[in-house]
Parts: sequence; C-alpha cells; structure tokens
Amino acid sequence: MRYSYEYKRRCVELYWRREWSESPDGSKLPKDFHNMVRRWARMEEANGPEALKHKGSDKEWSPEEKLELVSRVLAGASNQSVAIEAGVAISLLYKWVRYYKAYRRGRERWYSAYPLAVMPSDAYHAYHKKQ
Repeated sequence: MRYSYEYKRRCVELYWRREWSESPDGSKLPKDFHNMVRRWARMEEANGPEALKHKGSDKEWSPEEKLELVSRVLAGASNQSVAIEAGVAISLLYKWVRYYKAYRRGRERWYSAYPLAVMPSDAYHAYHKKQ
C-alpha cells in the first residue's frame, strides 16, 4: 500500500509522542507497519520532512554517487543508516555493495551481467570499452 505524505507525517508525529496511528482502513496494525513508521521517522530526522514525499520517478544514481555510498558502508557505517541518510532503498544499497565487492575481487565475468554496478568511473568506462 502506498501512503500519502500527510499520513506519513501524522504517523511520525505520533511516533515521537510514543503513540501509534490507526491504519487507514482501521484494522489492527502489524509489526511490519511499526517498523515502517520507525524508518519514516529516521528518514525525516536525517533528511527533513521532504524525505517522506513520493518521488516523481526513480533517481538515476551515477557510478560516483554509488561509489560514495558504498565507500561509507565499507568504512564501517551500517547499510541501514547510509540508506536512510541518502534516501535509497536498503536492498538497493546491499546490491551495490555486493556488486562492488565482486568487481573488486576480479569477478568481471559475473559482474558483466550488471553493468550499472558500483565502481570508480574510470574503471567503469574502461571495463565497457573492453566489451
């Protein structure tokens, strides 16, 4: 279910008051919903209330931007904190980290199926010129 910006804001406000919102259809809220509200609260805390708004379309991440986020994870930051701060899905960040590690280990054959994976831009362009 896709929730409106106003509903997310109301849920986050209640969360900070240690209360829980009712679901839009009035049913009992599952634990997953509580986790989602916690994630909204962390997103808002890190990036402001605008982070809760729906994006018009998916952001195109450049190899350099991906590398910067992956570098933060490899330096010891948690995947979840980096994903929340950047406004990217945690599953996508996990995927970028996996692709980067595979590329760094020299698994170019496996990597070639994922040409948008994270790598330094020079290596990215050099790799695709070989193809």
